[in-house]
Amino acid sequence: ADYGLDSLSVRDPARATAAAARYLRSLGRMFDGDWQLALAAYNSGPGRVQRLARAYEAETGRAATFWDIRDRLPRETQAYVPRWIAVADWMGG
Repeated sequence: ADYGLDSLSVRDPARATAAAARYLRSLGRMFDGDWQLALAAYNSGPGRVQRLARAYEAETGRAATFWDIRDRLPRETQAYVPRWIAVADWMGG
C-alpha cells in the first residue's frame, strides 16, 4: 500500500514493477546509495540489514558493506546480491 498497490494491482506487472522500483529506490536512499545493502534489504527486510550493519559498525568502528555482513544474512540473501551483480555484469552494466 505504501507504494500504490492493493491486492488486485499486485497482479499487474507494470504497476508491480513500478512499485518495486520505488521501493528499491527508497532502500537505496536508506542505505546512502549502497545498492548492495539496498538489494539485501529488498530481499530480507530493511530492519534486519540495518540491525546487522549497526552491529558491525559498533564492533569495528566502520560502516558495513554487504560483504561484511553477508555471513549473518539468510542463505537466500547471501546468494541474492551476487546473482544481481552477475546479471548486471552479464548485461554489460
